[in-house]
Amino acid sequence: PDYVAPEQVRDPHAADGRADLYALGGTLFFLLTGRPPFAGGGPVETLFRHVSEPAPDVRPLRPDVPPRLAAVVARLLDENPAARFASGAE
Repeated sequence: PDYVAPEQVRDPHAADGRADLYALGGTLFFLLTGRPPFAGGGPVETLFRHVSEPAPDVRPLRPDVPPRLAAVVARLLDENPAARFASGAE
């Protein structure tokens, strides 16, 4: 549940490759901060937070992260799939 995209929680059949990009954003967040984006709580609470809360910014936890990298992580973790990168190549 730490890396599941919001659209996978709402309707797994509607998810596409951008859900994988969301998971990549969660992985990058973990690599940069040492914790998943929605740390704490149980699995159900974590899933709810993916759907109901914007992902946190990495910079309060890691102020040394370059702004462009923080922007990439934020875009990957956008709740709206249309706001994420269209593909891994992009």
